[in-house]
Amino acid sequence: MIKVLKFFENHFGILGILGLFLGLTFADYLTFLGANFLTGLLLMMLFLSVLKTDFGELRNSFKKPGMIFLLVIVKMFILPLAAFYLSYFLELDQRMGLMLVAAVPAAVASPGIVAMLRGNIELTLIVSVVTNLIAPFVIPFLFFYTVGAEIEFEVLDMLLFLLFMVGVPFVCGVSMEKYFPKKVEKVNEYSGGILGLIMFLFVFAVIAPYKNLILENPWKSLSFLGLAFIASLTFHLVGFLLGVKSGKKMLPTSIVIMAYANVGLGILIAFKYFSPTTTLILVMYEFFWIFGLMPMQYIFAKRKS
Repeated sequence: MIKVLKFFENHFGILGILGLFLGLTFADYLTFLGANFLTGLLLMMLFLSVLKTDFGELRNSFKKPGMIFLLVIVKMFILPLAAFYLSYFLELDQRMGLMLVAAVPAAVASPGIVAMLRGNIELTLIVSVVTNLIAPFVIPFLFFYTVGAEIEFEVLDMLLFLLFMVGVPFVCGVSMEKYFPKKVEKVNEYSGGILGLIMFLFVFAVIAPYKNLILENPWKSLSFLGLAFIASLTFHLVGFLLGVKSGKKMLPTSIVIMAYANVGLGILIAFKYFSPTTTLILVMYEFFWIFGLMPMQYIFAKRKS
């Protein structure tokens, strides 16, 4: 069992792609899986990621407050607004998808990814925590400000939903670390593999409802894949520009924060509040999230410290 979980942890990218393929193959048998199933999986992913986070290191993360502020502002405000307004020539649903994929907070697991890439773990930790804590307020504000007059959606309901999705895993995880540290250590021995398995199930379940949309409109699906690729490439470039002059550790740190955010949360938001078109763009972006880490690991993880 331990070997299986280690395999899941070390090959989560392969599991993600397998989930996409199997989700499309067996979509007709997965109609019973819906938003509640995805919500449960994402809560488990966030909870396990919080357990792997060393919050005792937060005090060491404020050594570069200027960089923290810059990364947070760019990630949560400038990047999503730029994605929306610079894509003015696209349909509104597509623009909303691009803005949402840019606006989701840094992944709670990003400190672990940055550690693998030999980046600045402490800085990534504080940016991850801050962006996740402000996301329930920022994301509804962004959509209300940009499209509130054109589409109908419950701003307060979205805010409460995001507070639940972010707050519950953080409170439960931090409480577990405080009151049951030994149990947390034991869970963390296997959490990487469990996270890989949950990611597989999440991708497996999220792609299934879009089988007909993808297969019946292959050219449209390919165009969405192209938009997701351009978005991923742009986010990598923004991360590169922010970190290139700040030292070797800062470069992978800023790229991960900008390009490898909590897309799963974005998919769930789109699934719950917006159209299939908006959701599909985020699902397509997940493809590049999974595959993008492979060259990142080759470039940064094998370099000399």
